[in-house]
Amino acid sequence: MTPEDKYVTVNNIKLHYLDWGNSKEQTMILLHGFVAHAHSWDGFAARMQNRYHVVVPDQRGHGDSEWAKDGAYSSEDFGDDLAAFIDILEIEKPVIIGHSMGGRNVIIYAGRNPEKVDKLVAVDSRLRSDPINAMAIQLMAQSILDHLDSMEEGIEALIKFSPSIPRELAEDLVLHGVRKLPDGSYVPKFDLTMRDQAVSKLLVSDLWPYLGKITCPTLIMRGENSPIMPRELAEQMAEALPNGQLVEIEGAGHLVPQENHVAFEDAIVRFLEN
Repeated sequence: MTPEDKYVTVNNIKLHYLDWGNSKEQTMILLHGFVAHAHSWDGFAARMQNRYHVVVPDQRGHGDSEWAKDGAYSSEDFGDDLAAFIDILEIEKPVIIGHSMGGRNVIIYAGRNPEKVDKLVAVDSRLRSDPINAMAIQLMAQSILDHLDSMEEGIEALIKFSPSIPRELAEDLVLHGVRKLPDGSYVPKFDLTMRDQAVSKLLVSDLWPYLGKITCPTLIMRGENSPIMPRELAEQMAEALPNGQLVEIEGAGHLVPQENHVAFEDAIVRFLEN
C-alpha cells in the first residue's frame, strides 16, 4: 500500500500529510526532524501500516506544507500545530514517534497533554543545549545549500553529514526534499528561514519542564555516534521520566531511522509490544 496525500489547515497553515490507511487500527503519528519531510519515514511507515493507522505530517515550513509567514518556527509553534492536527483529525490516544526536532515537538505535546498519548518515542532529540551539540547543530545548518546544480550535489552533502546512511536512502531523502526549477537546478522545499535561525541561535530553548509531566511509557533513543545527542543527556532524560527507558542504536549517528533501520525498527517494536 502506498500513502494517500492529504491536507489539513492548522493555526492558519496548510499542512500536507501522508495517510498510510488501515484507519480502524490505533493511530501512529510520525514527526520528521529539522529540514526533513514526511517521506523520510516511508520505509518505517510501510512496515508499520499493517499494525497501525500511520499518519505522517510535513511540519510547518517543511516538505509540501505551507511556510510560516512570520518566521514562527519555535518548538512551541510546532507543538501547537501537533495539538491542532490531533484535534482536527479526532485522533485518540496515539503512539507518537518524533526524530530530532520532531521529538522535541512530541515532548511538548505529551507534557501539555499527558492523558492524550498512549506511548511516546523521542529519537536523538535534545531538550537543552550544551556547547558541543549546539555547535554540531550550527555546523549542520551551515552545510545546508540554498541551491543545487544537481541532485548528486545534495546527495553528497547528506552523505558527508551522515556517512553511515545507505546511498539509496540518501537519494530518497534528497528526492523528496527539493523542488526542480525550469533551468534543471533544484532548491530545498523547506523554509531557509529555519536554517538562518539555527545558525544565528546556537542554543535551543530548554524543554526540560515538559519532561516530568509525561506519564505514558516513553522511549528515549540515541544513535551511538550522534554528535547531537550526548549519552549523558539521554540518560538524564530517561531517568527524569516517570515511565522512561533508554536505548542506544549501534552504528548510527544522528539520522538513526536511516543509518541503522533494522536495529531502529526492532527497538521500536520491542518497546511497543511491551
